[in-house]
Amino acid sequence: MSMISGFLALLFASTVLANGDGRVAQCVTKDFVISLNVTTLDIPIPVPSSQEELTGTIVPALAPTAPQPSLGFTKSYWDVKPLQAHGEATFAYDRLGTGRSIRADGTYPDGIQELQLATHIAVANAMAQVARDELQPKNLVAVGHSYGSFTLLYLASALPQAIDHLSYSGRSAFALNLALANEAYPDKFAALDNTYLATGDLVADLTIFFSYPHYGADALQWSIENRGTIAYGSCVLGSLNGV
Repeated sequence: MSMISGFLALLFASTVLANGDGRVAQCVTKDFVISLNVTTLDIPIPVPSSQEELTGTIVPALAPTAPQPSLGFTKSYWDVKPLQAHGEATFAYDRLGTGRSIRADGTYPDGIQELQLATHIAVANAMAQVARDELQPKNLVAVGHSYGSFTLLYLASALPQAIDHLSYSGRSAFALNLALANEAYPDKFAALDNTYLATGDLVADLTIFFSYPHYGADALQWSIENRGTIAYGSCVLGSLNGV
């Protein structure tokens, strides 16, 4: 196992404060620096040098029960307007390694050895405290979907005082067609190394995120345009054993 000590992460979050009468009072987006001390596994997987090597190594590393995306999106995945309309304050952040959440020094974490479930749990714990500080809520309700459900379930089990209530849902189907993000979508992800993956095509998007015919064309188009990255270490089943 490896100890990530003094890991400063820069988390990008948006906060919406709401009046009791249901009117949105303020929307704020800003960065938060948090310090992480996390023990992660030394996963014996090499950084893939090509798409062929990725395809050849990731299939044995995954399993149908492995947690899968919403890994591929940022906080924009969540539509919190209905909550705001009812006067609820909300707080959402980009998962570390996606969107604008990176290391505080401006570099990206290692997508295999650092971005594992244990790291995301530590981030969720830190950001729960940030949400309490920012919003001063009577009750803090954590909401997760898919991989976020795994993260919050482990958090609630290990540190039940971190949140007051938990709502979680769903896990998607197993997806085989994961691609090197920097090769599949160089316009968006050229700066990332080969430890960052993405869904490889429309078939992968449909398999992971949608159940025919229960979705609209606009939702599918949104997911394609807002496709994000998946850290290799976050979707390897073995990384669960480090929690």
